[in-house]
Amino acid sequence: MGWFDSKDRAPGVLTNLLIEDIAAVNGLTTESIGIICEAVLGLIASCAICFVFSWQLAIVVTLISPFMVLGGLGMTKLSINADAVESAYKEANALLSDLVMNYRTVMTLGDKNVELILWRYQELLVIPHQSGVKRAHIQGLFFAYSQCIRFIFIAFCFYVAALLLEANPKLSSDDLYTGCYVVFVGAIGSGVSMSQMPSISKAKKSAKNVFSVIEDPSEIDPHQKGHNLITHGRIQFRDIYFRYPSRRRFVLRKFNLTIEPNTSVAIVGHSGSGKSTVAGLLLRFYDCNMRGGRVAIDGRDIRDYSVSHLRKQIAIVQQEPLLFNESIKQNLLFGEPAANDTSIRSVAQ
Repeated sequence: MGWFDSKDRAPGVLTNLLIEDIAAVNGLTTESIGIICEAVLGLIASCAICFVFSWQLAIVVTLISPFMVLGGLGMTKLSINADAVESAYKEANALLSDLVMNYRTVMTLGDKNVELILWRYQELLVIPHQSGVKRAHIQGLFFAYSQCIRFIFIAFCFYVAALLLEANPKLSSDDLYTGCYVVFVGAIGSGVSMSQMPSISKAKKSAKNVFSVIEDPSEIDPHQKGHNLITHGRIQFRDIYFRYPSRRRFVLRKFNLTIEPNTSVAIVGHSGSGKSTVAGLLLRFYDCNMRGGRVAIDGRDIRDYSVSHLRKQIAIVQQEPLLFNESIKQNLLFGEPAANDTSIRSVAQ
């Protein structure tokens, strides 16, 4: 749970990563490989066939063929103000996700405050908009180059063929024309392929984002093995000091509490005083992070329990519970898939 405390890891940022970044990485690893192979093999095959008909023309074609791929490579590696754009998008997505998830609270703020929030969202998109305009102009230049270079390439090939024919009348005009035509078809195919290639720079940035999430180690291993069964349920919080990973202020300082089995305890306090934090520590969403404090159940340190079995034996209803777009029964089954109708009805009552 601590992973989500950072502003860079808000639900909206994670959603954007799942939708856009993974799609960009997929395009680089699948579509791009095919496009590169198609473009390169097209040029190589056309130059090889041209060698059969006229080796002099083929040498010239081979030397100038790299100019065909420069336009496509320029478009794929184009990156303008990428870090600032990514940061602005993250903040905008985080703000938008907060607006959607807390829409009831947002609507109660009044029209002026809602307009202020929307203005803030528009302000966050200014940098991506400006970068997008610059990128569009530069991409237009590269695209124009990739389109015109094909015809310049072919015109140059015909010009060289004419010079060769003039210098050596014994050369077959049909062979020279065939060589030029083969190169023409290969050049057009390669140029079209390269112009449709996804952005390599964007895919690399997306891959960095995706793998930074995948390879980020979890402080609490959800698959940790350990003691499975809670026998009585005596809970002890002893000398707990705790602060959230993204904050400097301690939420709990030398917090002590003992809850006996089969008893009810109410924890009362103002917002931010640590009421929900106590539940988070009990479920091991977080661990107390310093000064030797510990949480114990039945005298056993909570870190000695299996995380999955611990959470299966504790039920929690948050301050603002969220339901999936399913029936009440189905929502309850998410917590215990093997539950029968009798136990579901008992819990619901």
